[in-house]
Amino acid sequence: MKFTSYWLDTSQPFNEGASKPLEGHYDVAVVGGGLTGSSAALALAKKGARVALLEAETIGNAASGRNGGMCNNGFAQNYA
Repeated sequence: MKFTSYWLDTSQPFNEGASKPLEGHYDVAVVGGGLTGSSAALALAKKGARVALLEAETIGNAASGRNGGMCNNGFAQNYA
C-alpha cells in the first residue's frame, strides 16, 4: 500500500524561498504553506500586501500534500 502522495513523487519541491531570518517590513505574516496558507498569501500579494509566507518544512508537503479528502460526498476512494 502506498502512503505517499503520487503528485509529490513526480513534482519538483519548491526550494526558492529564503531560509534565513526575514528582514524588512511585511504587512502580513501567513503561517503555514499548505493550500490555505499559500492561497491566502497569493490573494493578499495580488492586492498589494507585502506578505511573508512561513513554513517549517516544504511548501505544500504536509496535510495539503497528503489530503484525505476532507471535501467529499461521503464515499472514500482507495488510490493505492
